[in-house]
Amino acid sequence: VCKKFFPDAIYACDRFHVMQEFNRRLTEVRIRTMKGTLKGSDEYYLLKHQNHLLGIKPNAKKRIKNPDPYSKKKDIWVNVFDPNGERTCNAHFKTWL
Repeated sequence: VCKKFFPDAIYACDRFHVMQEFNRRLTEVRIRTMKGTLKGSDEYYLLKHQNHLLGIKPNAKKRIKNPDPYSKKKDIWVNVFDPNGERTCNAHFKTWL
């Protein structure tokens, strides 16, 4: 339809819609993979509840507020996958992650 009615049109895409499509496709693959695993298994849990980790670069950094209110530094940047970083208790694995 576009080629017929708009033969001289220039196709353009922006990064928002590229990332939106990427996330949709990633979600489709994730859900298809989840359907192939047993409900309640570790793999199912990770795909269902920890799926935000799929899109993070290995060297990604996150910003945390500086706990010292008198410090001149306002924020601290830490590596997301730092093994010495902040941990939270995970009920499924019954351990600190």
